[in-house]
Amino acid sequence: MEEEKKTRTKKSDINTGFVGLLLESVFKGIQSSFDEALLRVHQAVHAFTRKLARRVFLFFFAFLGLIFLLIGLAELLSTAYRFPGAGETLMGMFILLISLVLYVFGRDDHSTHN
Repeated sequence: MEEEKKTRTKKSDINTGFVGLLLESVFKGIQSSFDEALLRVHQAVHAFTRKLARRVFLFFFAFLGLIFLLIGLAELLSTAYRFPGAGETLMGMFILLISLVLYVFGRDDHSTHN
């Protein structure tokens, strides 16, 4: 009787081994595909954040430079007109005018989209 059990176990080991190897290779293929996709997503996120950080840095310094330029121009205008606050007032009106022009030309006309 013991010999029958050994033979049956050997047959089931052979079947389990083949099925196990087949399943193992399938799962390894799925895992490697998943790992590659995850790596590509990681690389894309890394590249995006790097690009975004660079743009934010450049935008910040451009904005800072624009502020100093406008303050300097306001000081020059105040000195030229010899009236305190004239330069700041003129620069403020200039910035508001530019904002108004950008708002008017930048808005979407909803009547043409119908």
